[in-house]
Amino acid sequence: MAMRSGLAIVTGGLLLSGIGGWLLLAPQHLREPVGLAEAAPAAAEDDGSNPQTPPPAVAPGRAPREAQAMLPAAAAPLKRISLVRQSWKRGGMGSKALASFTVRNRNGFPIKDLEILCAFRSDDGSYATQRRRVLHETVKTRSRKTFTDTLIGHVNLNATYAKCRLLGASRA
Repeated sequence: MAMRSGLAIVTGGLLLSGIGGWLLLAPQHLREPVGLAEAAPAAAEDDGSNPQTPPPAVAPGRAPREAQAMLPAAAAPLKRISLVRQSWKRGGMGSKALASFTVRNRNGFPIKDLEILCAFRSDDGSYATQRRRVLHETVKTRSRKTFTDTLIGHVNLNATYAKCRLLGASRA
């Protein structure tokens, strides 16, 4: 009996030292939880007024308009794209989130590859789960498209509220 209790003490000590070593040596981004605001800073509005974003470098012999033309045209401005309606329900024995929402495109061009971020919270308001999803669909020019029962991913069983927002889209 004394040997078993000694073995339990040694095993517990090894476990605690392993956790302590991981906390000291693990990269910073693995130790800190990511909140909704930190996951996609300034993604809600892409109007160029963010002072932290440096302006694009312009070659000495080129005008700023030519520099703008050199930038990739894949990114669509998010201020003209919005989620109009959204709701969610559970599926897959209660562990999967199925979201339904309508995307409104007010741009003069079609958009595709919509990236959304959904944050799920529990009844008391504490953070439960956060999931990103890219929808490889096209929304036509100046139109709306409804996505029904889109699988967002596995969520915490305590999650009761969900809020989704657009992170990005690209020109079709």
